[in-house]
Amino acid sequence: MPEINDELIVRLKRDGIETVEKYKEEAKNALLAQKEKAAEDEFTNDILNQLQAMTKIDLPEVMTEGEVDRMYREFEQNISQAGFTADQFLQATGQDKAAIRAQMKPEAENRVKMQLTLEALANQAEIDITEDMINDEYKMLSEMYHMPVEQIRQVIYPDQIVFTLKQQKALDLLKKNAQE
Repeated sequence: MPEINDELIVRLKRDGIETVEKYKEEAKNALLAQKEKAAEDEFTNDILNQLQAMTKIDLPEVMTEGEVDRMYREFEQNISQAGFTADQFLQATGQDKAAIRAQMKPEAENRVKMQLTLEALANQAEIDITEDMINDEYKMLSEMYHMPVEQIRQVIYPDQIVFTLKQQKALDLLKKNAQE
């Protein structure tokens, strides 16, 4: 094992980190940020679970099936990233597409229920999304995916951005009210 010293830290070639002390500080900050994110995620999940338990909605089957379709496509993409096809996975596990879809249905129902609930809350709170907010979201996505904004606009339509932003603002409103 090499000795942990400033020379080793320099060889790691991490931007702005050239000493053991700076490395420790960055590691501490990263761990703190990770713990804060985990706590925020847990808080958000608790709020959503409580909201879901209080909400009674008759879910349109077409919406649930649409979400199952989306989840199955995501499953296929994840499997392909592991170097397999969905058919190979199904064959190896002895399952079929219908069984996988049936396993996904409860989660799909939860997601649709949450989307409808947050949409209703956004409408009730009269949450409005401005053109500037939409443009800011496109800019953020452009930076995140290292793609030009116009290319992002061809893949993600403004109404999708509005939908996502309204849901996020509704969730932010719930979290704010829960903290008060």
